[in-house]
Amino acid sequence: MSDIIDLKETSPNNWKAKYQGNYVYTIKIVTDGKKLSRFSCTWQVL
Repeated sequence: MSDIIDLKETSPNNWKAKYQGNYVYTIKIVTDGKKLSRFSCTWQVL
């Protein structure tokens, strides 16, 4: 089962999500208000 287990807006236009699939992924997203500006993704073994 794959799910987003946490989603937070850490500051305006900055988001942090945790996604659980075979691993737990931490995804950081930055927008310019309308479009994706940049993102990063890291993972850890369960």
